Amino acid sequence: MKVQHKIILAFMALTGIIFLLSCFLIYNVSAWQRNQDFRKRLKNRAITTASLLFEVEEISENILKKVDSVTVNALYDENILIFNYQDKLLYRSGKGKHNSFTPDTNVLNKAHSSGTYFFSVGEKESVAYSYPAKQGEVVVVVAAEDQDGKHRLSQLFLLLTVTFGTAVILSAFAGWIFSRRILKPLDKISHTVKTISAENIEKRLPGSGINDEWNELTNTFNLLLGRLQQSFEMQGRFIANASHELATPLTVVASQIDVTLQQERTAEHYREILLSIKDDVDNLSHLAKSLLEIARTAKGGSLQTSFIRIDELMLDVAASLTKFTPSCKIDMQTDELPDNEAECTVNGNYDLLFSAFRNIVENGCKYSVDNTVTVNIAFVSKKIVLLFKNKGQFDVSDINYLFHPFFRGETAFREKGYGIGLSLAQRILQLHKGEIKAENFGVEEVLFTVLLPAAY
Repeated sequence: MKVQHKIILAFMALTGIIFLLSCFLIYNVSAWQRNQDFRKRLKNRAITTASLLFEVEEISENILKKVDSVTVNALYDENILIFNYQDKLLYRSGKGKHNSFTPDTNVLNKAHSSGTYFFSVGEKESVAYSYPAKQGEVVVVVAAEDQDGKHRLSQLFLLLTVTFGTAVILSAFAGWIFSRRILKPLDKISHTVKTISAENIEKRLPGSGINDEWNELTNTFNLLLGRLQQSFEMQGRFIANASHELATPLTVVASQIDVTLQQERTAEHYREILLSIKDDVDNLSHLAKSLLEIARTAKGGSLQTSFIRIDELMLDVAASLTKFTPSCKIDMQTDELPDNEAECTVNGNYDLLFSAFRNIVENGCKYSVDNTVTVNIAFVSKKIVLLFKNKGQFDVSDINYLFHPFFRGETAFREKGYGIGLSLAQRILQLHKGEIKAENFGVEEVLFTVLLPAAY
């Protein structure tokens, strides 16, 4: 069911309940008021009849009957009976068709005991009233039908029914207008979103300028589109650069093979060509491995993690680099280790973290003036801080692009590489809820700062 239909139904239900309760209350109060008014009229009629018969000497029973027969304001289908204290009928008058009406002894006894007793007989409402006459106590019984009151009550019921139905219909119309008005921004958002694709990912939803939930949704969606655009742009650059980097060694290998096959070579010459091709294939293999590692870290799923001592991991990184790159010098400095071992431990994947720190240290050694990297490990506020310093300086315009895949600054082209190491390191650290930052430190050093959450 659409939200618009739900809003309309909610409007109808809310309005219906309110009007139903209001109509029920109005009708019942009116019915109660009619009953009270008619009972008052019955009692007044009983008192008036008894007063005329027993208090006014000039009026006899026959005269009273004549008066009753011509009374304009007499009650509809009225019966009047008067009994003495011995329950003997003294007077009977009736205009209606049921003049044979006679109350039973129980009604008369209740009138004697309580003074006034109301009861019903068929469609008629009745009162038995004990009147203290000079000749002794008498009971006046008046029975009549409140035709006018019931007619007004039925008209009220019809009016309330029509009002209730009209209110429900109007509430449905109001709900339709309200739902269209409140969902109009959502329709605009939906229409705009349908027009956005990879070809026009830079398009944004127009803001309403009103600080409401729809504007907040629009801003949130625009932020999402911004992240998607950035992701698409990075992916596009990555694919373009990866294609270029892969194509270059493949072209070199194919060219060497084509040149070699053009004429016969000596065994030594063949050996030199094969070694050259092997070197290109090794580079290609290293590039493919780096690309696979980047793809592996693109999503944070299904990583096997364990608790790793960060100082021990850095010692392994230093030993590995020293073994395979003897020219690389690593100066390890560690602050005083905390008493709680968990404060110097991270929960992560050993191979990935090893690769990330190895790339950072190797990058520092490669581009340092003296091939030396100083690594300082500190433990601050449930964080593990690693500082990597080496001699050299970044071009200020390159700092914002250091962690982009395949980016290489002007000073990097003197060394072999693909511009993948730092990008891979950043992805691995982000996968471990860490962060890395690069900056020029002083006037002759470069500083990489790594923050990782300690395992608690």
